[in-house]
Amino acid sequence: MCEYDALPEIGHGCGHDLIGVISAGAAAALKTVLNGQGTIVVYGTPDEEVSCTKVQFLDEGVFDELDVALMLHPYKHTCTQISSMGIYPIQFEFFGKKCHANEAGPQCINALDAAVMSYVSINQIKQYLDANIHGIVKNGGVLPNIIPDYACLQYFIRCDAQWKTELAVQRVTRCVQGVADSMGVQMKATNFSAANTTFLNNGPLEDVLKANLDRLGEPVTVDPRDRISTDAANVSFRIPTLHGMIGIKGCEQMDLHTKEFADATVSPAGQNATRTGILALAGTAYDIWESASVLNRIRQAFCLGLEEERKKEEKYGFHKFSAE
Repeated sequence: MCEYDALPEIGHGCGHDLIGVISAGAAAALKTVLNGQGTIVVYGTPDEEVSCTKVQFLDEGVFDELDVALMLHPYKHTCTQISSMGIYPIQFEFFGKKCHANEAGPQCINALDAAVMSYVSINQIKQYLDANIHGIVKNGGVLPNIIPDYACLQYFIRCDAQWKTELAVQRVTRCVQGVADSMGVQMKATNFSAANTTFLNNGPLEDVLKANLDRLGEPVTVDPRDRISTDAANVSFRIPTLHGMIGIKGCEQMDLHTKEFADATVSPAGQNATRTGILALAGTAYDIWESASVLNRIRQAFCLGLEEERKKEEKYGFHKFSAE
């Protein structure tokens, strides 16, 4: 899987310029070895940051033909497994009644006031939720002398478990609805992009990557504080999926989504990480293709992971959400 979208004003601060090269390079290298045996498919999956193309591909059954899906993501150090945060994108639209500011009276219903009060209320309840909740005012009116009849908030709600996400979404939505009702404003809640699940890790698949990284002399770091959000997580619930991280030397203290990391991706260290990533990913794919027993272990782990997730759904009473 290739990603290649950049961030506004930052550039490739998440290293997607290298993801595309690593995936395409690994496929090209593997093709020379397989000599027409087996099938390699390289998918371009742009705009992971916003529209989440992989989720759209899943809806269309694009990945159903695969045994495994593979990718490596640039990072501050190399790791085969990383914790993930699911993302629920939610938009709250407020509909009031417009009027001139000089003539504001009981007939006016200020949609922006409802949005502002909702924003403040959400900030108050965040402390009681095991969730990462951040939002913006997407639309707050046109001119100061016009009472807005429309306003819009957009939020990302991130959690490390699906049941926590559903709980947070319910609490936040009830909070906003209460504000809207108290101010006489109509409120509409929708998804403004696709939701991402948490990632279903696959131990045997990660072990194959680890073996290839070891052969290349690439040190692997295990740090439970490392967490990402990605639409590849949705793919991991359809087929066994690898989302390893390849470190760029000198970036150990850098954060993703920064100009500094974007610059590092096109530095000599970024080029070295790309070469290592291509070799590791190609080697991983070859080992899976070459050994039926390895592929069977990967499939068994995948089925076991799905069953464990099903039990959690039954225990906590949630279901996989999707964008409207």
